[in-house]
Amino acid sequence: MSFPHFEPQRVDFMSAQIAVHAGSSSGSRTVGLVAEILVVDDNPIDRLRVGRLIDQNSRCHATYAEDGTEALARLADHPTSVVLTDLQMEGMDGLNLVRAIRNEYPQVHVIVMTGHGSEDVAMEALRVGATDYVPKQRLAQDLNAVLSRALRTATAGNRRRRLPAVAVRSARARTA
Repeated sequence: MSFPHFEPQRVDFMSAQIAVHAGSSSGSRTVGLVAEILVVDDNPIDRLRVGRLIDQNSRCHATYAEDGTEALARLADHPTSVVLTDLQMEGMDGLNLVRAIRNEYPQVHVIVMTGHGSEDVAMEALRVGATDYVPKQRLAQDLNAVLSRALRTATAGNRRRRLPAVAVRSARARTA
């Protein structure tokens, strides 16, 4: 008995989701969509811990960046549904990363992770455009719910962006 091999086959750049195909001797079939979540943290232990929590959700796949500069470079080359970033990092901190993503990639949702005592900074991140925040000490309990909210919002936003194009095509079809 062989087990199917799962691998990303196609990327939908509008929603930054990967169609996952199950390969078998009879070909492959789509088994679902997986949202790309970019984890940005300069601490490699925290980065991997967060990635493992994300990968426990079968609808999500974690990718990684060490800092804000690497995250922006990755966003330029690779579609992402949500960025999950630490606030306190060397070089470009989380607040500046939120601002840069809002300016360059407004469709990407940003969730900030806060350490103890940084609730005021988290509120500032929300003011400059972060979608949500989660305290690092509550990641195991709260991350799944926070990601689900962000992904629902992203999906609804994608539907709204596609709606005018569908309406225009429909109107053209009626007048033709």
